[in-house]
Amino acid sequence: RAMVGGRILRLLVATMLNASPSAEPLHQQVARIWTPDNKHAPDLIRRALVLLADHELNASTWTARCAASTGLNLYDAVIAGLVALKGPMHGGAGVLASRLVKTMVDNDVAPVIRERVALGERFAGFGHGVYKKGDPRAMSLLEALTRAGAPRKFTREVPERIAEATGEFVNIDYALAVLVHALRMPPGSELALFAMSRSVGWIAHASEQLQYGKLIRPRARYVGPAPGRSGTTNSL
Repeated sequence: RAMVGGRILRLLVATMLNASPSAEPLHQQVARIWTPDNKHAPDLIRRALVLLADHELNASTWTARCAASTGLNLYDAVIAGLVALKGPMHGGAGVLASRLVKTMVDNDVAPVIRERVALGERFAGFGHGVYKKGDPRAMSLLEALTRAGAPRKFTREVPERIAEATGEFVNIDYALAVLVHALRMPPGSELALFAMSRSVGWIAHASEQLQYGKLIRPRARYVGPAPGRSGTTNSL
């Protein structure tokens, strides 16, 4: 399965880069094709891919694992993971966070945040179901971007001001959006990088599930009205 997993990863990356499959390290392939003139790109991309490779039983990993439990092959399990990752509340959040970054490019940070808070809008790339005080993956990537010369407006000021205004801390989706902006990568690179990296975790989880050989079958508990009761009272 390790050889099949490696083949899947090479094919997936080649498709997303519109290139031929290669045994070259993934971060070097991405840097060479998407941002060849930035000397910091390979290390920054490698850091992002490592940070994103696996993250417990998130939505896409759980989907891939459930699919594998039916006896599917690794190719199909990865496809299942890709479908789940596309959602705007999962991997697709990076694309929404990039829109926020683009909005901030030619605007002062404080007025934009005040306006959005007044309108009751949420900020893509902020808040996380697991990390209530900030996503350590985001902090690691933003710190590396700062050291590489990325604008502090995006690596420091925006996260700090949004946290002050909303109480929600930065997550990896925002950090990934800043990476794509700083390296001038193609639009949509956020989701592609997420998929490239997370596919490694999907393959590992699916392989483990196939080896286990059991179908994942959670039970459901009914929480509606009690049988025989309509929940309403008739009046004369």
